Amino acid sequence: MGFSRFHLPTDYLAEREKHGLGLPAGAVQLGEFTVTLEPPPDLLEYIDKNTPKEEGGALPMLTHEQIATHVDEDHGIWIVIDDLVLDVTVFREVHPGGTHMFDKFAGKQCGWQFRGIHPPGTLDKWRGMLVIGRTTPLANEYEDRGDTRMF
Repeated sequence: MGFSRFHLPTDYLAEREKHGLGLPAGAVQLGEFTVTLEPPPDLLEYIDKNTPKEEGGALPMLTHEQIATHVDEDHGIWIVIDDLVLDVTVFREVHPGGTHMFDKFAGKQCGWQFRGIHPPGTLDKWRGMLVIGRTTPLANEYEDRGDTRMF
C-alpha cells in the first residue's frame, strides 16, 4: 500500500486558528504545506460546509455545457463519475493523490479512471459532500479510444 497524505487547505487552517484550535493532531508542516496521514474529523465538516448544495435533496440534471464551464477555481472544479457530477473545488486540496487529476479531468468524465484507482465504496463515503447533480452519459476521451493510461 502506498503512502497517502492529506494536504490541509489554508482556509481550513485559518478557520481553526481563528477559533484557537491550532493544527489538528498528527499534522506536520512540510515546506509550505501542512499535511496529515488521516483526515481530521472537522476537515470533513469543513469540506461539506464549503461545497455548494442544491436545496430540497433532489439532484438537478446538469448539461454537458454547464459542466464544461467548471474547470478552474474561479468557476468551481467539477468532475463527472459515470452520471454523477461532483464539485471537487475544496476537496481537491486535501485529496491524498494530489490535485493534478482534478485539473486534468475538470469538466470531464473520469469514471473509468476513478474505478481503476479507488476500491469499491470510495465514492459512497464522499457522495453526500461532493455530488451536486446528475448528467446524461458523457464520453471518456481515454476509455473511448482504448487508451490504457490512467492520466
